[in-house]
Amino acid sequence: MCRGIFMCTSYGCTCPVGLTGPSCNKDCTMGTYGADCRQNCSEHCLNNMCDRYTGACLYGCSVGYILPYCSESKCIF
Repeated sequence: MCRGIFMCTSYGCTCPVGLTGPSCNKDCTMGTYGADCRQNCSEHCLNNMCDRYTGACLYGCSVGYILPYCSESKCIF
């Protein structure tokens, strides 16, 4: 619902989470998420796929990593 709208604060203007482009009307490409799609999915997300809004991995994690973001490793004893 924020498609095509710039969001501005005292720090500057950016596209809302999940959107990018000169008019903020393009979805994040595979492997990116967040405001103006400036963040990268964890390298441990399977298929380099994460939710374009939150960064949560969509198809699970590499072995030894914990959902939802696959940025923490499991303790192995």
